[in-house]
This record gives sequence, structure tokens and C-alpha cells, in this order.
Amino acid sequence: MRNRITTALLAVVCLALGMSACSSSHQLVDDSPAAALQAVQGAIDTSGSMHFVDTSSDPTGTTVLTGDIGPTSATETVRGTGDPLEARLVQGLAYVKADEAVLVGTIGLSPDVASAHVQQWVSLDQGDAAYQQVAGSLGIQSETSSYLPTRKVTMRTTVVHMRQVVELSGPLPASALHSTGTVAIYVSPDAPYLPVMGTITSTTATKTGTQTHHETVVFSHWGETVAPAAPPGAVSFDSINA
Repeated sequence: MRNRITTALLAVVCLALGMSACSSSHQLVDDSPAAALQAVQGAIDTSGSMHFVDTSSDPTGTTVLTGDIGPTSATETVRGTGDPLEARLVQGLAYVKADEAVLVGTIGLSPDVASAHVQQWVSLDQGDAAYQQVAGSLGIQSETSSYLPTRKVTMRTTVVHMRQVVELSGPLPASALHSTGTVAIYVSPDAPYLPVMGTITSTTATKTGTQTHHETVVFSHWGETVAPAAPPGAVSFDSINA
């Protein structure tokens, strides 16, 4: 327990003061996998912001999700299989630019209204029912949590992009029904133990056999300012849903 608390506190201190303040020779691999995972989660929680590129591929094609996420502002873009989707969080308003299916299923517009606003920016304020769902999807935890193993966690050192890292990996969570595979996150071996990359590989049983899904995310620019601009020409949800 002492190691777990010490490691988590060290991650927070290093984030606050900068890496130069961390003269300790303590490394993440000195701890148990459970303590290391807690330290990584603590570093993510206190980081404040990040940039990421998440690439997902399966037999139907490849989709790339790119984003910059801060404490109160964010921007994400989806390109690849299917229609493009963009979302932003700016000064308390959420913005979505998407196809009809998203405007109906996520935003709550009627099909007739949605069809008239396909790929047009729609703004949501905090009083709109869909606001919390959209804003929640633009948070750091929304992107990082799926790459954090939750059971039977193992730890080892390895190299990613010519950089030594610590890999924390485990099987897919029990909630991944009918699928088998692994989830792994690769983090700095030194405080503040921030993620560099994550991977998910899963195989799902289908009526015709199996389908394999690969997903890789690259993290960077932790702690940097995220200040996206409000998109021009947005229409408010209330004005088109009356």
C-alpha cells in the first residue's frame, strides 16, 4: 500500500513541478502491476490535456479519430469508414457536425429536421438533453479508459517508437461478450508515467467465422493548452427542434 501511495503522489508532484523536479530514481517497474496502473491513472487524471490519434481497423475498413482534449475545451474528428463526424466543446457549448444517423440517434433531432442539417454544425447548451452525452465523449477518460487493462494485469519493459516504455497489459474486460483479445497501454517508465501508446486486439465470433479488430492510439502533448474556436455558422439545437 505504501508503494502504491508513494508512486501515485510522485506522479502528481512531477506533473505540477515538471520533470526536472523529479530527481528520484524510482521507476514504474519497481512497483506491482496494480500500483503501476494506479500511478498511470493518477497521472492521466492530473494531466489536464492531451492530443491523440486513434486508428481502428477491421474487415470493413479503417477509421481514424483525432482529438485534442482539455479540461473544459476539446475537438475531435472522425474520418474513414462511414461519413465524417466532428465535435467540439467550446466555452460551455457542445458542437456536432455529423450524418443523419448521429443527428437523430445521439442529438435527438427528428429524421426530417436531421436530413436538413446533415454535415452542418449544431450547437447544444447544457440544458439540452444530449449535451452531457456529447460533452462526456470529449473527455480524457473517454479516450484513455478503454486502453487501461482491468484484470490479470502484467507488466514488462519494451520499446515503442525507439523509446523505452513500460507495457501494462491484460485480457479484454469481461464485459466484452463473445470476444477474446488483449488490451495494453505503454507509458513512460519515469514519473509522471504518462501514456505514449495503447493497443486493443480482439477476435469476435460471427455467424460465418471470426472477425478481428485492431485499434492503436498514440498519445502526445500532455498538459498543453487546448483552445479550439467555435465553428462558424452553427445553428442551435433549440432553434431547429422547436
